[in-house]
Amino acid sequence: MADQKEKVKGTADIVFLVDSTGSMGPCIEAVKTKIGRFMDMLKVGDANNAPKIKHWRARVVGYRDAVEDPPEEWYVDNPFVENIDDLKGQANALEAKGGGEEAESLIDALKKLSEMEELPKGAAAPFDQHRWRYYSEAHRIIIIFTDASYKEPAADGATFDDLRLIRDTKHFKIFGLLPRMDCYEAKFAALPKSEFETLENTEGNWAESLAKLAESDKFEKILEAIAKTISGSLDVPVIPA
Repeated sequence: MADQKEKVKGTADIVFLVDSTGSMGPCIEAVKTKIGRFMDMLKVGDANNAPKIKHWRARVVGYRDAVEDPPEEWYVDNPFVENIDDLKGQANALEAKGGGEEAESLIDALKKLSEMEELPKGAAAPFDQHRWRYYSEAHRIIIIFTDASYKEPAADGATFDDLRLIRDTKHFKIFGLLPRMDCYEAKFAALPKSEFETLENTEGNWAESLAKLAESDKFEKILEAIAKTISGSLDVPVIPA
């Protein structure tokens, strides 16, 4: 067990999950500027000059409304990449559009990510860009950015409780910037091994408020928490393949 934990320390698959509906333009711009900052933070050494992360893959995924938007537009998928310029390119391609009514399809998007296949145990590089690494060989991090509530049940009938069960069995750690709404404070904020910052609508526009939060010290603390999580050993049971 100790050898397995040491092996995965500092290894991560990271998803930036961004609400890409029409109201999110200001926040999407803030996220674009923060992606580089986040990756730089992961490279900073600890007291022994060891980097927080040894190997990362990341992807930017957008979501809108699985009911209101066309099937080919509600979910904006991208492969895992290992280069910061490629990652920024994915972020730059996001467009704030669509969305229909205020509640969006966050549960649908998280469910799609959870259903993505994983690589077999011990798979060697180069890794399949469309599959998670084996659950005990890399931290699985999802970072949510949204200015809206979420539809429940999801388009396929899934609920938050279904999502929580999937999250616990697939070992995801979820972080995020969220509006201060009952649906988040009562459920998402209670998820273990996760961390969120919620915000009031002080700007008269949720996305403007979210953009300011994304540029604030509070978001820096979120980034630091994620970096600390990645730099630690995976705390999951190792099941023989």
